[in-house]
Amino acid sequence: WNRKAPSSSFVEAEFALPAAEGDENDGRLTVSIAGGSIEANIDRWKGQFGGTPEAESQEEIEIDGVPATIVDFTGEFDDRRGPFAPGEKRAGYRMIAAIIPVGSELHFVKAVGPKNTMAAHAEAIDAFIKSAKTN
Repeated sequence: WNRKAPSSSFVEAEFALPAAEGDENDGRLTVSIAGGSIEANIDRWKGQFGGTPEAESQEEIEIDGVPATIVDFTGEFDDRRGPFAPGEKRAGYRMIAAIIPVGSELHFVKAVGPKNTMAAHAEAIDAFIKSAKTN
């Protein structure tokens, strides 16, 4: 992964996930902190896939002693680099994201990109998420 300057003030850290063979675009993994509820953030992410992703899963796991939520969505993604930035529709995209509550804040690890690229990085994304430390 290649560390990049965050493309939004909401992002604490950002990485480019090199494109898999046949994909034109790199994936993007961001780490951020925000408020709201877990459900509201999941609904917002689903909204980025038109509200009904072609495929979706959600699971609850424990990360460093804290209950966390991991979602996995695939479909047409409305790619926006900030809440007020213009979007671009991207077919065949996948999002793997985790919400880790720490105190009163929600910490996010969110990876998005072409589904082949995301498949190539899925194991490393999972390991990165599960390696999070909450203190």
